[in-house]
Amino acid sequence: NEEDYHIKGEIQYHSQNDLSELYLMMFANTHIEGDDRVIVNAIQVNGEDVTYGFEGEDMSALHLDLNQNIEEGDIVTIEYDMDVEYPDTFRLAHYGETLYQMYFYPYVAIYQNGFDIDPYSQRGETYYNVLSDYDVTITLGNDFIVAAPGEFAEKDKDKELTSHRYLLENARDFSFSASTEYEVYKWLYEGDEYEIYSIRPLSSEELEQTKQYTEQSLDIFDGELGDYYFDRIVLELGYIYGMESSGIIYCSEEISEGTIVHEMLHQWFFFMVGNDPFDESFLDESITTYMSSMYYYVLYGMAGYNGNLDYRDSSQERLSERWEEYQGRSLLETPDEMGDGYGFMIYYHGVSLIREYVLSFMDNDVDAFYAIMRDYFETFNGEIATIDEFLTFLEEESGVEGTIEWFQFHLNELQDVKNTPQ
Repeated sequence: NEEDYHIKGEIQYHSQNDLSELYLMMFANTHIEGDDRVIVNAIQVNGEDVTYGFEGEDMSALHLDLNQNIEEGDIVTIEYDMDVEYPDTFRLAHYGETLYQMYFYPYVAIYQNGFDIDPYSQRGETYYNVLSDYDVTITLGNDFIVAAPGEFAEKDKDKELTSHRYLLENARDFSFSASTEYEVYKWLYEGDEYEIYSIRPLSSEELEQTKQYTEQSLDIFDGELGDYYFDRIVLELGYIYGMESSGIIYCSEEISEGTIVHEMLHQWFFFMVGNDPFDESFLDESITTYMSSMYYYVLYGMAGYNGNLDYRDSSQERLSERWEEYQGRSLLETPDEMGDGYGFMIYYHGVSLIREYVLSFMDNDVDAFYAIMRDYFETFNGEIATIDEFLTFLEEESGVEGTIEWFQFHLNELQDVKNTPQ
């Protein structure tokens, strides 16, 4: 309901390490202010009770002190039962009769020389996870319409409640929204299922435009980068300006081609090629924002490419005050460390950095850079990439010596990319 929800489930965790403890990331408990928002009713590992407690910078990491050691290769069953109060972040919140559930469930924190338990970020994303299979049943009032990804498995109505079951395989996450206000539009295009869930009716012109943006995005990125995993994509038009999730994207009711294109591209860079969006925002959002230019390049050539990226030019006069304020900062800071500078540093300067590299080091051969990104996608498809791996790959594939050094120089200190040594 609009105040809280109850969640119970089971995780099959395939361990790649020898461990005596685990962390479950539960961002619904993030301490923006106040006390715990999650009450753990029960939690077991392989059928045994464990000692648990919330830890971390914002108390969103549920530490499990196991009664047994987990060995590499073990499959561990974690069962949980929790009551959750909405924290009313913009990704896990209610807006009148519309509910958003983007980080509503616990997942096992990635372990790489220690557990990654970064706090929930209000500015960027923190969701950092491996590909998994999801079997999710959502139960709410009969008057709610659910927007969720994956294969619709079954629907069970009982008096005032309806249960909706979805199966989503090989996904980076699972999220959904639900509303009593949705207008639903469904259609098939070249064998793929498209669905729009809008909090208001769309005019015939708006509907045709939105269809065009989503179809063109999927066509272009599928053809130019690599095959999309699913044959169904869901677009929610509502109270979220722009957010990505596996098999579903969230955009504002004020329809924006650029936002739809950007969030669709995240299906390739975030979902199919994973990354750590909190510690490496450049790889997550700067790369995705720059690569959105592919959409405009395919449709309109270099005029479309330049027109799209000119808007992101960090040196333009309208951004001069931000430039002066954030010059010298590092693009390797977390979104929380960047603070109000996050948008400018990552969505503008990070994008300008890549564009300048293509211009100065690759003779503005956009096709060659896109070809490298196709190979990058193929190489890391289904895995998680890091900035170091990306830069190493870029230097090897481009043949440009000094690529790594140049990018590291500029990532470490925000400065004029057009007047620095090459």
